Amino acid sequence: GGGTNGDGDDVPAAVALLSGGYAAAVAWAVGYPFDTVKTRIQAARGEGQRSIVTVMRQMAREGKGSFYRGFGLKLLRAVPASAVSFYVYESAKRFLNDVQLPRLPAPGDNAKAALASVTAAHE
Repeated sequence: GGGTNGDGDDVPAAVALLSGGYAAAVAWAVGYPFDTVKTRIQAARGEGQRSIVTVMRQMAREGKGSFYRGFGLKLLRAVPASAVSFYVYESAKRFLNDVQLPRLPAPGDNAKAALASVTAAHE
């Protein structure tokens, strides 16, 4: 089984896994260039080499591919991890929605019952 959608129908496991994997791939495709620039700024040795302008110029000289260097390895880790996380979330949500919990008394229910028993004893 999988999780549930808004209608309460089961979401097949493959759909949950693919959705999580696809979400990770899209998120990293958008954010990876920014992460690469940040990492290069952090790794730069000299104070003048740590500016965003310097790093961007260096990466522009290296070509557009420098913004996505290592992206395949990132996806090899992130896609399966997100796919499994999304599947586990959907499965846990379905399980918790299916659990029948006992009805807890509403605030004031105990006071009403106590008042009723006192009133009945004095009648």
